[in-house]
Amino acid sequence: MGIIMRKTFIIISIIFVLVTSLVAQDFITTKNGEEIKAKVLEITQTEVKYKRFENIDGPIYTVNKSDLLIIKYANGDIEKMKQLNTNITNNENTPSNLNVNYSLNLNAKENDNNLCKNAISDSYILYNGKNSGAFWTGFATFMIGPILGLIPAIACSSTPPKYHNLQIPYNKLDNHDYVYCYKNNAQKIKKKKIWKGYGTGCAVLLGFLIIASANQ
Repeated sequence: MGIIMRKTFIIISIIFVLVTSLVAQDFITTKNGEEIKAKVLEITQTEVKYKRFENIDGPIYTVNKSDLLIIKYANGDIEKMKQLNTNITNNENTPSNLNVNYSLNLNAKENDNNLCKNAISDSYILYNGKNSGAFWTGFATFMIGPILGLIPAIACSSTPPKYHNLQIPYNKLDNHDYVYCYKNNAQKIKKKKIWKGYGTGCAVLLGFLIIASANQ
């Protein structure tokens, strides 16, 4: 009986480490929408140093803070990177009226880009997968198996977040571009949460089956 208990304890410990590893990682989100799974090591005034989560023993990478939107830490804390303003200067050799029009066009594009970046950043902070169904997807996968578990996973991940869960700032509701970028990224966040829940459910089920077979 003692041997069985020791085996069970060891297996449970391994499962705990595996499941924790699915969650205990930092996420670095760049301005172009790329999400890097990482272990953040140091943040200076201008740079972020990190290691890739899938290769913790590998090299240290460095990225400029100006290229990032947010950093989401493993404990749930979120750090929003400060946006740097780019000033557009006029060329003295260009006619003033063309200069003004050119600057206005560039400013408009820059404002649109910043608006969308702010919406994406806000969605991580305000929505962040709230009531996404990730827990119940993982639970269902554990109960009915990974094959049938795909049914709720696909259904939930393809369903947009409910409006009351989005928590879009009230003063931004009339800005269609902001709302579009916010909703679009919220959908991506939800999908990632759902599939992470599915993966966790599979891992827990596998561990349960290993324990059950070890005790027979």
